[in-house]
Amino acid sequence: MGNEARTPLMLVGGDARMLYAARFLASRGFDAFFAANDAKKARLALAEAGGADIAAAPLSEAIASLGENGALVLALPVSRDGVNVTDALFCEKTAFAPLFASLSPGTRVFCGAASTAVRDAARDARLDLTDYYADESFLVANAALTAEGALAELIRLSPRSLLRSRAVVFGYGRCASQLARRLVALGSRVTVVARSAEGRALAEADGANAVAPREASAACEVADFAINTVPAPLIGAREAAALAARGAFVLELASKSGLSPEAAGLVRVVDAPGLPGRFSPQSAGELIAHSVASALEG
Repeated sequence: MGNEARTPLMLVGGDARMLYAARFLASRGFDAFFAANDAKKARLALAEAGGADIAAAPLSEAIASLGENGALVLALPVSRDGVNVTDALFCEKTAFAPLFASLSPGTRVFCGAASTAVRDAARDARLDLTDYYADESFLVANAALTAEGALAELIRLSPRSLLRSRAVVFGYGRCASQLARRLVALGSRVTVVARSAEGRALAEADGANAVAPREASAACEVADFAINTVPAPLIGAREAAALAARGAFVLELASKSGLSPEAAGLVRVVDAPGLPGRFSPQSAGELIAHSVASALEG
């Protein structure tokens, strides 16, 4: 499609990433704007966040202005509580189900990490939902931003330099592999705990030591910190106690805790969700916007 028509793109909620997403989309010729229940308050919030150049409109008026070619753009994750759209910008509660129901059937909706409830609501409203977080290229790029943010958190949290530090990384998926490679490059002595033989082989090829979960406690006994990327309880009581004895901590990057019930409370855990939004909101927002623009431009 050509951009001459300035396709309206309505953004609702999100965080700083969405400010940069709006700017990127506008630079591509789209009419990108925020919609909020309290538009005046939203404009003030945008100005305070450095987004005075971005328009905000009352939600009801914005929905009416979308027309047949407009689209709704939501953040990553689209909802944290399973009911409302994620909104750290305006701190409004906008339930996604009634929002979807107010849109014209066939309206395109772009969002990240859509739950079953979000997908069901979109289906019931007969909307065309695209989850950009399901795209492999997006996942790899976002994992790189997460790995960078994790390094920043480790530097902030640890009294030691990353050089010669001993790190234990649980898992070896997209994020863990990128983080482990960066730690190795910075001189950390990295041990990867991976359930699969393939994951362990890849970790060793990337310059890390690699062990199976049954060997994790020995690695934790000499670790300065651990990073979990697996939404499963790989860190048991033995591993947690070993880390605690060293004064180490666990940086939690997974969507679900990596500690077993027996390990809970035995070691310091630092939850670190949404690292790209905190440490690289411009890059993360432009990544979202690029996915949306590419889909709309065909």
